[in-house]
Amino acid sequence: MAQRLGAIDRVVIYQSSFFKKLVPPPDSMVFPNVRWTPEVGGDREQSLEAMRHEMLGSNPFGAGVFVGGMEGIEDEYAMFRRVCRGVAAYPVASGGGAARMLFDRGEGPADPVVRGMLEGELVYGYLFQRLLGLTP
Repeated sequence: MAQRLGAIDRVVIYQSSFFKKLVPPPDSMVFPNVRWTPEVGGDREQSLEAMRHEMLGSNPFGAGVFVGGMEGIEDEYAMFRRVCRGVAAYPVASGGGAARMLFDRGEGPADPVVRGMLEGELVYGYLFQRLLGLTP
């Protein structure tokens, strides 16, 4: 999607050094901007918390989009809502996973049209264009 929108250089991937040995070598990654955050005492949860703080404090956000995922998505969503007060947050239900659970709990925008898109749209390019005003 980032390639189609000509935005590959604007995507920044944050990853904790805790997981460095599990990630493919840098030359095999599509995204050129990967920020490795320090591992915290060999502890997975503390390392993830530190990574999320650095990620959410890195730039002002215009929106947060949450797709699929496991429990980490719920943690990141909660932190995003605390750190980025008043910024739109979109749990994309159509992708399933933890984002779907957030949506089912009533998280995200209240507007029924937007909720319908988050629940049913599977063409993410179209969805992001509509939600975020992105153009290819």
